[in-house]
Amino acid sequence: MSTRLTQKPKSTTTEMASRFIEAWSARLRRIRGAPVFSLDGSPLSDHETASATALLPVLAWHANTLYKYGMRGTDLGLVFSEDEDALFKRSVSMDRLSRSSAEMLAFLLEAAEDAQRHLPACQATKGAVELRGLVSQFVGEMGVTPDAAAASDVASNRFAA
Repeated sequence: MSTRLTQKPKSTTTEMASRFIEAWSARLRRIRGAPVFSLDGSPLSDHETASATALLPVLAWHANTLYKYGMRGTDLGLVFSEDEDALFKRSVSMDRLSRSSAEMLAFLLEAAEDAQRHLPACQATKGAVELRGLVSQFVGEMGVTPDAAAASDVASNRFAA
């Protein structure tokens, strides 16, 4: 009698990046005892930070910006799509990159670290970094209307797991 090994379905690059950022956020939360990010004073969960329809597009856009700056104008090959169900009306796909997954993950981590080290501290959520400035740049470049970029969905835990 032979035993068949079943293969797990292959993860997409976007799912891998989401799990990577969620693990990064969870680790920092454990170390610091506080959420890593907040938006308009509302703390963001690790899942919200890493969701392809919540904050991941903002971090990916920032990673792409850093990559373009460092690599003389070339980008990572990320695809941002209109998505009415997404927090900022944009989702991100990393499944057809023009660079390696490792290179994309390195710049995604750099973008997350850059945000948590250089953005202002949130006054309402002790220990967290306020993302409104970075989000405003993202929605401006993506052409999202200001009312779509409100944080009310985060405050109501729309993206909670």
